[in-house]
Amino acid sequence: MGLRIPTILRIFVGFCTLLVALSYWRWLHSPSSTPAQLDTLSAANVSQATDGPAANPHEWNKVVWQTSKLPLDDLPDDEWEKSKSWERKNKGYRHELMTDERMEEYVRHNFMDTEAGKVYFEVQDYILRSDLIRYFIMLQDGGVYNDLDVGCEKPIKQWMPPQFENDAGVLLGVEVDNKYGPDGRTWTGGEDLFEFVNWTIMARPQQPFIRFLVDRVTGNLRRMAERLNSTLAEMQYSVQDVLNTTGPTAMTYAFYDYASNLTGTSVTYKNFTKIIEPKIIGEVVILPIHAFGAGHQVEWAGFEQDESKVLVHHYFRGSWKEDHFMAPTPELKQEEEAAMEEDDVHREEKTADISAHSLDATVLSAETTEVGVSQQETESSHSSYLEPQIESLTSSSFEASTMTAVRGMNGRPW
Repeated sequence: MGLRIPTILRIFVGFCTLLVALSYWRWLHSPSSTPAQLDTLSAANVSQATDGPAANPHEWNKVVWQTSKLPLDDLPDDEWEKSKSWERKNKGYRHELMTDERMEEYVRHNFMDTEAGKVYFEVQDYILRSDLIRYFIMLQDGGVYNDLDVGCEKPIKQWMPPQFENDAGVLLGVEVDNKYGPDGRTWTGGEDLFEFVNWTIMARPQQPFIRFLVDRVTGNLRRMAERLNSTLAEMQYSVQDVLNTTGPTAMTYAFYDYASNLTGTSVTYKNFTKIIEPKIIGEVVILPIHAFGAGHQVEWAGFEQDESKVLVHHYFRGSWKEDHFMAPTPELKQEEEAAMEEDDVHREEKTADISAHSLDATVLSAETTEVGVSQQETESSHSSYLEPQIESLTSSSFEASTMTAVRGMNGRPW
């Protein structure tokens, strides 16, 4: 009997110890409270959220990345000068100029067995590849990406708002915040056109938003090819296709969806329009338009120029647009259809005029035959009479067609 009590006690103590251990294990593996707090944010305060993830575990790599078809020493003087501005103002940063060959090598080394890598090598359009490679590099290595026509105005070490330095993993800036974009685009709903810059991006490696962005833009290209029953290699891309599938429009909407998923709210341009202070959602910091936006876009957004806030200067070289056609908007299509109808009426009038002149020429030919003019002279007279009319018609049709084409290509500010 004396042995039974210690045995029962040992069993009881062991059972209690097991319960404590299980409780501790469940607590240790329970989700962090941070996402739950973000999920309860309202649309009104989501753009001011600073409760992102815990201190970002990845370092800011001191590398400036750019893409170019030419090596640095072969660049035109103006591009060389802009490119060198990054070295002069950022001592201790490595400068990587990625030519087409180096870009392909980078993708083979880091993304070859991924859907992203497959899409990259299927796409033959160089500007789409340029968009893709900047996102790939920001995901894999991080650092700062800049287009070749972007100059550095302030050292990179001054870019990050100190209050977000520990949490931040991506730094984006506003490009345009007004009714009209640099290419004349407007939204049909009457709201302001709002986009983030993709000519300058700063990121730590392996950030969730950049991964989301890579998946989004490669998916955009796949869906576009399927919709057009074509292949990525065969498709001809308009300026709008580039902007909407891999460019700043695509990046902006990817961020809206990423932020909406992260916070459980609907994040739109309304959370960021006309901001004068940086905002953060999750690991993504958004800078006001003065930082990365161009001067005229700052004014269009309703702000005064403030050089003290300018971090980069974009010179809008935009040579890629010359190699991509401009898909007409519904308004331009209506203008073109009206011009074509007017041209048809004009052509019918000219045809009727020529027929009348032909009849007159036939009468004239009969009269000259009666007075002894040779058939050869008659044909010569008939031919010389009609040629100016035919030339006039041809010239008029060509001019009308040319003007229609001009309206289709340049019908909006660019």
